[in-house]
Amino acid sequence: MDIEQRIHDLQTNLAAVERFLALYDLYRYMTDDRPTVAEASTIDILMQQAAETDRDLNVRAWARYFHERVWGERGLEDPKPHLPKIWQLLIVEEL
Repeated sequence: MDIEQRIHDLQTNLAAVERFLALYDLYRYMTDDRPTVAEASTIDILMQQAAETDRDLNVRAWARYFHERVWGERGLEDPKPHLPKIWQLLIVEEL
């Protein structure tokens, strides 16, 4: 996975679905792989920023959810934010 490209997409892509997919990939990277401290710190900051300032409410909600999951503030049994149907079709694995 190209982390730099996902970070760029999250920061600059105009399509909400592309920003969501970038967030999803970054979340998976944080939970499934071994990011460096610098990568983890950057991703953490970007998730917080997206949760507070993204122009799409769904992206904001998922950024907050992913950030809280990474930090253990939410359990797997906690409800997930709304996921538009078209976005669901683009995810290969189950959330």
